[in-house]
Amino acid sequence: MLRAAVTLSALLALAGCNATSGPSLAWMSRANSDLEAADFSGQNLAGVNFGGAVADGASFANANLAGANFNAASAQKTSFVNADLTKANFAAAHLEQALMQGANLTGANLDGAILDGTDFSGARWIDGKKICKPKSVGGCE
Repeated sequence: MLRAAVTLSALLALAGCNATSGPSLAWMSRANSDLEAADFSGQNLAGVNFGGAVADGASFANANLAGANFNAASAQKTSFVNADLTKANFAAAHLEQALMQGANLTGANLDGAILDGTDFSGARWIDGKKICKPKSVGGCE
């Protein structure tokens, strides 16, 4: 019997999810996974569960992560540049030195998240009204 290892990238390619307009993968759970340095740039990951995952150094730049769950995940030095994080859950997540420039955080949950050194420049803040000033680090100014 031939066994093949299927990677998340292969699944995403088969599902046609290389663009933010592709089908949602909300059914997929990556909870507690090792996703260090993974590249999810530009992919539609709306509603995916990344709870407890280690995604340090990963890239979610330009990705659709609306409603995604990063509860208690580690995403240190991770890029969320220009990502759609609408209603995403980052409660108790480790986001030290993450890059959130230009991200849409409208309705996102950041309760208890560790944001030391996180860059929110140009991000739309959780109230959906405020755009963070340049050099907004650790919060939205």
